[in-house]
Amino acid sequence: MTPNRENEEMISGRKLLTIVIVSAMVLMLQLAVIAADKPAGNVLRLDCAGQIDIPQKDTVVGVTAFLSSEQNVGGFSLGFQYTGEGINVKEVTPTENLPKAGQFIVNVDSSNHTVLVGWVDFTGQMPIPKSSDLEVFTINFGVPQGAKAQHVTIDSTFIEPAGHWVFSLKDGGSGKPSFINCEGAAITIGKPAATKEN
Repeated sequence: MTPNRENEEMISGRKLLTIVIVSAMVLMLQLAVIAADKPAGNVLRLDCAGQIDIPQKDTVVGVTAFLSSEQNVGGFSLGFQYTGEGINVKEVTPTENLPKAGQFIVNVDSSNHTVLVGWVDFTGQMPIPKSSDLEVFTINFGVPQGAKAQHVTIDSTFIEPAGHWVFSLKDGGSGKPSFINCEGAAITIGKPAATKEN
């Protein structure tokens, strides 16, 4: 078997594994929705980077997510959409606050400027404990050398097959978390020209 053929089979295997894991996560989260929704006390907050100078070399800038819930969380599915000319998500890194027994899942679609972030406890025994403002992951944006002065924004979005934002609660039910977004831009690069108001 040629090296190229082996590489193609490895890539196909990874894609298949990702599809299987995402499908299993979606199924678990949908089963949780059968019980009554319990949205109170569920919050996802973004801590944004603020302003940076136009970089002299390729740079990575992180936007960190914090989770709050009044109950143990057995899984979550969160879709984001971002804007930015020449800006893309390089990776999403989990923190040590996510139990290692769970599966962390990321699907970046650079062409549509979206990223799906999920985590699920397949064991049912190691949920994210109820917490307030627990740091859970960081979305790392690649800002290229000499990037255009601009505002990079991020917002919640619906991404198939996962659907709407959801926390799957360990004790049953699910909740669509409230979203505390950045005040203004997630990242401001250089000094963008002020937009004219009509």
